[in-house]
Order: sequence, then C-alpha cells, then structure tokens
Amino acid sequence: MADLSMPAYPGDSDPDKEEALRHTGASRFQMTDRDRYRVTQARAELDALETLDLGDDRAMARALGRIEVALQQLVEMVDEAVAE
Repeated sequence: MADLSMPAYPGDSDPDKEEALRHTGASRFQMTDRDRYRVTQARAELDALETLDLGDDRAMARALGRIEVALQQLVEMVDEAVAE
C-alpha cells in the first residue's frame, strides 16, 4: 500500500513532542474500536482502487463515493479527538 502520509504544516507541531511520541509508541489521541474499524475500512477502500477498471464509469463513481464517505468519517474522527 502506498504511503499516504502528509507532512505537517510548519509550526503545526512541536518536533520534540513528535520525537517523544515516536519513542513511546503513544498516539496523539486514543483510538476506539470504532476508530480502528474506520481506518481499516478506509484502507480497504484504497486497496480496492488498485484493481478498479478505469473504463467503467459507474464503478469509478461508486468507488469515489465510498472514498468520499471514508475520508469524511476519518476527518470527523480526528475532529472529535481534537475537540476533546
């Protein structure tokens, strides 16, 4: 699977804190079972795109709809964690 990580915005995080998180294995927020399920489903949708027939407009529309929903759910998950 491709690495889809994005660089942080400048000034968006503390490099020392990021380094400490990497060494402790801690995450920025605690993920629930539902959060893990959402991430797993989003990854599955991305994996499914690898075999998508680009000539099939309907299949592409369905796949894009599923990706849109998965992305929306991931953004909501992060927004909820930030609000806490």
